[in-house]
Amino acid sequence: MADHDSDSDGRKERKVFSYSLTFRIAIDVAVMLAVVLGNIYFSLTEGYQVNPYPFLIVALGAYDIYRLWRMPLRKVRFFDKHVEVSGRNVNLNASYDKLEDVSRVKRIIGDFRSGSAVWFSFKDDPNDFMIPNRKVGRPKVELYEWLLSKNPSAKG
Repeated sequence: MADHDSDSDGRKERKVFSYSLTFRIAIDVAVMLAVVLGNIYFSLTEGYQVNPYPFLIVALGAYDIYRLWRMPLRKVRFFDKHVEVSGRNVNLNASYDKLEDVSRVKRIIGDFRSGSAVWFSFKDDPNDFMIPNRKVGRPKVELYEWLLSKNPSAKG
């Protein structure tokens, strides 16, 4: 799919921000693989006994993958005039006036770059979506503030 869509005038619409769970899941898999291979390497070359702590990290990574996979959101793309959400039982293309219940939630564990997440939903859709509260656009603004500028009545 292209990085931009055409609006009613035939002009290309600019993509402001996109987020995908595929990258987060790939990072979890890479960390788990590095921990297991590192543990095997040090066991064979240095004569260390197999340490149980890396397997705790693998178990936490597997739990994180399971938790992420159970979420309805897989990919979200924010454009100037609309948003596209796809995922588990969700395929939504909506304008920002259908956006409702936008809220910012501080998180202790999770995305290390933002420290908070944005929860939002759309009218006539039963799902709630959550993504990291990153800086978007030019000039850079928090995603939460940017969404509220698109629909001020959506504050939850």
